[in-house]
Parts: sequence; structure tokens; C-alpha cells
Amino acid sequence: MRLGSAGRLWLMALASVVLLQGCSTRVGKLYFDFRAYFNTYYNAQDFFELGLEKNIPEPTIPAPGNLIRVFDPPGAGGKGEFDLTIQKAASILRDHEHSSYVLPSVLLIGKAYFYRGEYFAAIQKFQELRTLDGTGRYGQEAVFWQSRTLYEMGNHLEAIEFTEQALLEGNWIPSIESKTALILAEHHTIAGDIATAVDLLTLTIEQFDDDRLRPRAQFLFAQMLEQEGDYAFAAEVYRDVAASKTIFELQYLARKNQAAALRKLGEREASLELLTEMFEDDKYRDQFPEIRLEIGLSLVDSTSGESIEESIQWHQQTLRMDPRRLRNGTLPPE
Repeated sequence: MRLGSAGRLWLMALASVVLLQGCSTRVGKLYFDFRAYFNTYYNAQDFFELGLEKNIPEPTIPAPGNLIRVFDPPGAGGKGEFDLTIQKAASILRDHEHSSYVLPSVLLIGKAYFYRGEYFAAIQKFQELRTLDGTGRYGQEAVFWQSRTLYEMGNHLEAIEFTEQALLEGNWIPSIESKTALILAEHHTIAGDIATAVDLLTLTIEQFDDDRLRPRAQFLFAQMLEQEGDYAFAAEVYRDVAASKTIFELQYLARKNQAAALRKLGEREASLELLTEMFEDDKYRDQFPEIRLEIGLSLVDSTSGESIEESIQWHQQTLRMDPRRLRNGTLPPE
């Protein structure tokens, strides 16, 4: 039986309905699959952020004579949140192995292990990520985090070899390259290779765009310059740190170190001027004894007998100072 034109049109319409229903079913399934791993990944990310809030300690300030750490070690909190991060992200690898969230999920798991202090498990994940992504964005992030993990493990020579080789591979994203070079510089400071650390910091400081960590990187740079005897450049960098929007303790230490660098440079008057300005600033009240000591050192750094006598008087008054009295706004008698 031959169909007329009306019959053919009816069959075509029926076929279109069936086809659209099938497509709608597949599209609907794809949509719900996407929503499933989308929600799972962002739940994992939320747990990770909650863990960070409980984990990251107050920024550490170096004791006199010690080098500052740019990247602080993991704290003790947030382990439960990091465990949930690992569980959620692992479910994406298990149930949605072809999704676009696989690479960020592997990175998230590795970082969660890092902040839990499970360094061997973290390194396994970062190595897995490099295998999956090579020299891509996530592969580059894996290099940084693996190098940072090796720092916490104390494996500095291994980290130097690994990180230097990785930095030679591929076209690096500047923001990732700068922080990777920065952790490499920290490895070199521990290994005692100050010259290489200075070279790396010179190249990366300007590109490092983390407003919270940049002053710490600059402070480390200034410390390295001091060790190389470049007191003029060190004083400039300390001045930049003191003028930055960082925590009070680091600003204070930068100004004090700037004055010390000026003194070592032979610019005694500039050092004294800076220290005197600090001594007259009430916000440094709790630091007055330290500032007076620095003033005494600047005074004694002179061939003048009068300056030496003045320095002795400053030191004697500093030794008599009681910080509790200073906090109450009283100074010892002159």
C-alpha cells in the first residue's frame, strides 16, 4: 500500500516525536549526571575551605637571626573537614571518571592530605595528577604542591632536583611558576645556597601576586641580601615590607631590620633617625626595650667617645625597663 503525501507527513511527525523523546531522555540523563558531579565537587570544595579556616595558623614571625617562612606549615585543625573533602572528591573519580572535574578533584584530595599531615599520600596524588595532566595547569599545580610537601618532609635536596627539572618543562602559567620558584628558593635557603635563592627571588618577587604572602617573600629576600652583604638593597626591601599592608609584627620587624641594615651600611644617622621615630611612636610601646637596644647599637657604632658614653647610658636604661610599666605609659627616669 502506498501512502499519500498526508500519510508520509504523519509518519515523519510521529518519528520526530519518538526521536525527540529519546533525545530528551538522553539530554535529561546527561543534565542530571552533570548536576550530580558538579554538586559533589563543590561540596568537596566547601568542606576543604571549612577545613582551611580551622587549619591555617597565625602567620609565624621569625625569631631574631632566623629566616622567615613564606609558606606556613599545616596546622592541627580541620581534619574532619579534610576527610569529608577526600570522600566527596574520591566519589567523582569513582563514579564520574570522564568528567571535567577529575583533575581538580585529584588536586583537592592531594591538598587535603597535605593539610592533614599525610605527606606520603599527598605526594602520591600529586604524582598521579602530573601523570594525568602532564605540563598542563593542574600538572603545574601538582609540582608546586609536591615541592611544598617535600619541604615539610625535610627532603630539600630531592625537592630542588625535582622542582628545577619540572620548571624546565612546558610553558608555565606565570602565577603558578612564580610560587613554584618561590618554594624552590626556600629549599635553597635551607640547603645553604644563598646565591641561587637570591637569583630566584630577584626573578619572582615582582610576579608574585599573593597580597598576603608577598610581604613575607620580600622579607625573606631582604634577609638573603643581608647574608650576601648587600645592605643597601636589603634596607630598601625592608622599607617596602614595612610600608605594605601586612601584619603589625612583620611591619615592625621590617623597620627594625631596615635600621640595622642602614647601620651595617655605615649610615648611622639614618639608622638613628628611623629608630628614634619608632621610639616616639606610641604603637611600638611594647617594643620600646628592643628599640632602645637598637638605638644603643647605632650609637656605639662610632669612633666618637661621646657616642660610646651615650650608648652605655641607653643600654643601662634599657636593662632597667619593665615592659609592664611601658604598657602603662611610664618610662624609667633618665
